[in-house]
Amino acid sequence: MNQTYKGLKPEELRIFSNYIHFRPIIKEEKKLEVESSDAVFSPDVLDSIDIDDVKGSWSIQLDTSKKISNVRSLLWPGYFAVHQSESNIFGYVYFWKREKKCRSSFYDLIFIKNSFI
Repeated sequence: MNQTYKGLKPEELRIFSNYIHFRPIIKEEKKLEVESSDAVFSPDVLDSIDIDDVKGSWSIQLDTSKKISNVRSLLWPGYFAVHQSESNIFGYVYFWKREKKCRSSFYDLIFIKNSFI
C-alpha cells in the first residue's frame, strides 16, 4: 500500500472515477501504458468503475458525517468497499456465493484511485 496516500477529500467521495478495478485492463490506451517501461511510475493505469459495460451498476452512499463512502455493486449483491476521507483507511468485502444479477465481466476488487501507487 502507498504509505503517502492521504485519501480522497470529502467532496471527491461521490465521484465514480475515483474508484478503480484491480482486474485485467479494458481500455486500450491503458493496456499500452502498462506494456510500456514507464508503467510502474504511472498512478493511472487501472480502469475506473465509471467505464463499466453496465451503466448504473455501482452505487456510492455517504454516511451521515459525509466522510465515509460505501461503494456497492448492484451486479454482485454482497460486494462493497468503504473509504474514510482524508485518510488511508479503506477496505472491501464480498459476502455471497459469487453469483451476479446479470451477465457482465467483473472482478471482485476495487480500490480508491492512487491508494496503491
